[in-house]
Amino acid sequence: MQIKILIIIPAYNEEESIKGVILDLQKSNKAYDIIIINDGSIDKTSEIARKEKNVIVIDLPSNVGIGGAVQTGFIYAYRHNYDIAVQFDGDGQHAANEISKIIAPIKAKKADCVIGSRFLNNKKGFQSTLIRRIGIKIFEYVNSILIKQKITDNTS
Repeated sequence: MQIKILIIIPAYNEEESIKGVILDLQKSNKAYDIIIINDGSIDKTSEIARKEKNVIVIDLPSNVGIGGAVQTGFIYAYRHNYDIAVQFDGDGQHAANEISKIIAPIKAKKADCVIGSRFLNNKKGFQSTLIRRIGIKIFEYVNSILIKQKITDNTS
C-alpha cells in the first residue's frame, strides 16, 4: 500500500524562495504531494507557486499567522486522508532530503509524531537572535520537565 504524504508549506511573502523550495521537494521525492498555504501574502508567492506543476495552493484571505496557516494544512491533510503530513518552511531553511529521516519512525510505526531539529549535529547553520535563543532555551527547559524528554528545537 502506498503511503500518502503531504508536505505543508505555510508561506507569507516568500516570493524569493518559494519556487526553489518547491523544486527541491519535487527533486527529493516525486511521491510527495505539496500544498502551499499562502498566508495573506502581499507579494507574488501565490502566483509563483501556482506556476509549478503538481502543487496545491490555498490562499488565505488575510494573514492569520503561522499557526493558522499550519492548521489549515493539517485540516486539508485530514480531510484528504493523508497518512503523514509534514510542515516545511517556505523560506528555504529546511532541507528536503531530510524528510525521509523525519518520517521513517512514523512509517516504521515507532512514533506517531516526529519533530525535526535545526540544532542537531550542525550548530553553525541556522542562527536566531539572542533573545529568541534565550526564549528557546527556556521552552526547552520547561518542556523537558513537563514531558520528561529532551527536545532540542522546541520552536520547530
